[in-house]
Amino acid sequence: MQESGTSEGLWKRVAQLASRGGPGAAALAAFSDALALAACWHLAYLFRMGVERWQPARAWYDDYVLAAMVCANLLGLAWAGLYRMPWRFFGFAELSRVVAVVGGVGVVGGVVVVSAELSKVARSVLVLHPVFSILALCLMRMVVRVVWEHAQRQVAAAQPGAVRRALLLGAGPSAQVLVQRLRGQGGWLVVAAFDDAPALQGRSVLGIPVKGRLGAVAESKLLPKVDYVIVAIPPAQEAEHARAMELAYRTGKTVVPWEPAVV
Repeated sequence: MQESGTSEGLWKRVAQLASRGGPGAAALAAFSDALALAACWHLAYLFRMGVERWQPARAWYDDYVLAAMVCANLLGLAWAGLYRMPWRFFGFAELSRVVAVVGGVGVVGGVVVVSAELSKVARSVLVLHPVFSILALCLMRMVVRVVWEHAQRQVAAAQPGAVRRALLLGAGPSAQVLVQRLRGQGGWLVVAAFDDAPALQGRSVLGIPVKGRLGAVAESKLLPKVDYVIVAIPPAQEAEHARAMELAYRTGKTVVPWEPAVV
């Protein structure tokens, strides 16, 4: 029994860490991406030149080119919004952004290097680096998502029949569809909802009381009674969705964006 409880606590902690957002998580993600981008540059040299010629083939200015490539990629990824959410929130939209940013930086960077006549930077490396970088950045995020989903399943399996209590951010049509789906699956109890729409304040949606605006969730007296915060605002509503996700992360609870495969 004690071993089961320890395992449950471990997986619960893993799920919380994978869901954590905020400036600290964004900085860690950017630092990890920088290491991966630099490693992929050297991997491209190793792939092209071999171990014997890997370092000798690099010019004195190669490190400066590498630094410029890494900085350009990080700026592009930040501009594309990759650091606004934890790695575990990774889907096709994020994949397409990584491909667009890294591929675009690779093309522009390659043109700049060739135009500047930096002939000692291997042209094959300029081609291979974006390919390796896309694979590395996407793989890291996919691994975190898989680990998070496994942790969620382990926590649920350790508590057969237990009810997962949650707060809901958003009470519009999408939230109503989500509530109906959760009730059909069983095992979830949505305690209350929060929404910015004035018409919903003080009302109930499918029997779930709307306790206030989105910003009130962090100070809600119901927060200690739940383990999850579900964001039911569709990603298509980009500004509202991003704000709801940020507010959800501040609660310190496990954040679950509306993904049918997850919830």
